[in-house]
Amino acid sequence: MRNLSFHGLMSVIIAALIAAFTLLFPTGDAHASSPTDEILNYTINVDVNDDATLKMVYHLEWKVLDDSIGKVEWVDIGVPNSNVISANPLGSNITSLTPTSKGAGNSVVSVYFNKEYAEGEIIPIDFEITQDYMYEMNILKEGESVFYFTPGWFNEIAVDKITISWNADKVLSQSHGATVSDGRLIWEGSLA
Repeated sequence: MRNLSFHGLMSVIIAALIAAFTLLFPTGDAHASSPTDEILNYTINVDVNDDATLKMVYHLEWKVLDDSIGKVEWVDIGVPNSNVISANPLGSNITSLTPTSKGAGNSVVSVYFNKEYAEGEIIPIDFEITQDYMYEMNILKEGESVFYFTPGWFNEIAVDKITISWNADKVLSQSHGATVSDGRLIWEGSLA
């Protein structure tokens, strides 16, 4: 059951602290074999709903580099935790989305496609989730809530460009590294 006291505090400015993802990910090559896939673009747009859930819109451009182990029929995209309230495809190439907990804090949305993607093809992946339990109350100051967010990453796949965009309309402060554009906090980088 949701913490009802938070709902009444939504008129209070929210403090959003987002982990500096550029510091959290390794920069070296952890695997000697050639990669089979590459993420050209990985974007997550986040808006805080009135009930403290997050509306998170994901966009990925996933390039198949090598299909010798099989064509791509589905992928797992990491999400913050197992408390996904809803998952909706936004692209016509997605047949279904399945939120799954893989144990030990490893939660994903399995994205299934309406076709198999072969070497050289780029897969557009667009979906929206409503994510819950991303906040802690009264950590820094009474009456304020803190949101912690680290985007999912891919251990064996390089991400050429990652962008996190967080709606700043209820934000009091944020972690370092953000720029502000059109009322949104923007973090950009790449992941090795």
